[in-house]
Amino acid sequence: PLSKPTAGTGARRRFQHQKMAATDADDAYVMDLSERHLSSRGLHDALARLQRVLHDEDERDGVTIARPLELLCAGNDVAKFALPASEKPPRPEPAPRQRQPEPEPPTVESYAELHRSQGGLMDMMMGWQDDDDETVDEEDVYEEPPPPPPPPPPKLAVPLASRIVVLDLAGNRLGPDATPSSKALSSLKKLRTLNLADNGLETCSGLASLVNLEALFLQKNYLRSADGLWGLSKLSSLDLRDNDIRSVAALRPLSCNAALRSLDVRGNPLCDDAAKARDARARLRSVLVRLARLGVG
Repeated sequence: PLSKPTAGTGARRRFQHQKMAATDADDAYVMDLSERHLSSRGLHDALARLQRVLHDEDERDGVTIARPLELLCAGNDVAKFALPASEKPPRPEPAPRQRQPEPEPPTVESYAELHRSQGGLMDMMMGWQDDDDETVDEEDVYEEPPPPPPPPPPKLAVPLASRIVVLDLAGNRLGPDATPSSKALSSLKKLRTLNLADNGLETCSGLASLVNLEALFLQKNYLRSADGLWGLSKLSSLDLRDNDIRSVAALRPLSCNAALRSLDVRGNPLCDDAAKARDARARLRSVLVRLARLGVG
């Protein structure tokens, strides 16, 4: 069901508890498909139907700018995230063109009337009448009616890739890396928040094209470094809790993320005791000097 952002149960509550970045639009759609036991194909089919429903909703409400969408798909069985192709509504059939009635054949009386009005049928045929004296009755002039205007072109259904601003795929099977899903993810030009927690990821490959991403949640995976994230120029919040990061050097690529302000690495081997946590905090502060919040231990 489509709804406004409201408190929910299960994955939805956990999703809100993570304080993921919210959309600025108050009229954003929310589609909660969490914990529906959906496979990759099942999710794809559900999104194809959703795309048509959203298009009809916008048409009904007279919306000129497509509303954003928060898509929640946590706790399913998705191994590859894919989006449906944009659909083109069927072109309306043109109205049938009305045929003009055929003129009735002239009668004897009409020939006689023509003979009297034009000064004789023979005179008319031989062109003996003066051109200046010729007058044409406006009622006798037949003008072809203009053709009906062509039907307006069908409005393209807005693809989901142009709507999704929040995507929750936590608790699926996208690992060991997101490359198989990178084509669909890279098309999400408006995506600002992405949750890939608990997906068995071992690398961050496949995420570099998300140039507008602001918040990324990668906790409970098997990541050993932050390679693949350095190109996310707008990334401001990164959650790497409960992974397999063993050194500060593995996080050094994050120094290229100028917008990064919040980082959480708790539950990793680099800070699994108090002494390591203090050392990691000091070294990370020296490497990531722009951080306002650092979760170490």
